[in-house]
Amino acid sequence: MNPIYLAVLVVYVFGFAGMYFYSLKRDVVCGLERNPREAFMLALFWPPLLAILVLHILVENIIFCMRRRGG
Repeated sequence: MNPIYLAVLVVYVFGFAGMYFYSLKRDVVCGLERNPREAFMLALFWPPLLAILVLHILVENIIFCMRRRGG
């Protein structure tokens, strides 16, 4: 196995575990019932959600800079 693929797999697995347990913890902190199915779905799809969030932030920054420059 290529070391790059192995590194990506490790990052995904750690991200999956982190998002799963974070979602379950937030349910408890917010006073909601624990929903393992929802936590699993969030953990499974965290890379696309993160990519969408980063893209949104970049677009906002570009728009802000364009307005600031008067363009």
